Amino acid sequence: MDQGVNYQYEYYIKPGLCLNDKAITKLSLEIQNIAFSCFSTLPGYQCMTGAREDLNDKIILLARDQTGKAVAFQSLAILEIPRVGEVLHIGLLCVEPQARRSGIAHQLLYRGLFTYIFRYKHRSSIWITNVSSIFSVLATLSYHCKQLYPSVRLDTPTKKHRRIAEHFSTHSRKLVCIPDSIEFDKEKFIFKEGNRNSVFYNGSKNENATYSRDDIHNEYYKNIINSTDGDAVLQVGHLSAWDSITQCGNFVSKKIKKSIV
Repeated sequence: MDQGVNYQYEYYIKPGLCLNDKAITKLSLEIQNIAFSCFSTLPGYQCMTGAREDLNDKIILLARDQTGKAVAFQSLAILEIPRVGEVLHIGLLCVEPQARRSGIAHQLLYRGLFTYIFRYKHRSSIWITNVSSIFSVLATLSYHCKQLYPSVRLDTPTKKHRRIAEHFSTHSRKLVCIPDSIEFDKEKFIFKEGNRNSVFYNGSKNENATYSRDDIHNEYYKNIINSTDGDAVLQVGHLSAWDSITQCGNFVSKKIKKSIV
């Protein structure tokens, strides 16, 4: 467990393979309680099923408030892709309403990446994937990851970007609740109407309608997807540890300056 500003963070690496039944039940209940505050109907997928096998390939981060209550979680999935190796899927992040706007989402993202890179893989760089219909989520990863497609920084995907995207579309849709019937645009990396009939649809519409920050990353994703139809972007990128450390430092610096003013 690590101590953060106002929160304590717990890490679970492939908990389905190492925790006993009692610990699995406790972790699953805490995850589900947080998710209930974010969804009108609890999605029966990913780390929220309560099943041990659905935690075998996950890295889970829990954030606890000063009372010890779990108020947010990040679920990362480890994918094995032929001719690429391990790829980290950013996965699902849920924060209870009272804990939002505290920077906790960024903290979970940074800590999740650090946990994988330094505690698990001991490597200097990794390949990552992410699927979302929310401009702010897409823009955040675009800002942090220089070799990300699709993004403002990369007009054309490399062969490895394409290989990862094709494998994800073929084998990993269950991770993001997108059925096989949904069309995947292999050039733009977009699941057409991917979230149209899912629990994520209303949430993405509402967040995109109220998110007012105007920058090139947000504008880019506003222009390439139709959020009203529920389009979802598959982001594929190569992230270095140095990029993560630099962006985390910038975020912390901004928070400190804001608290002083």
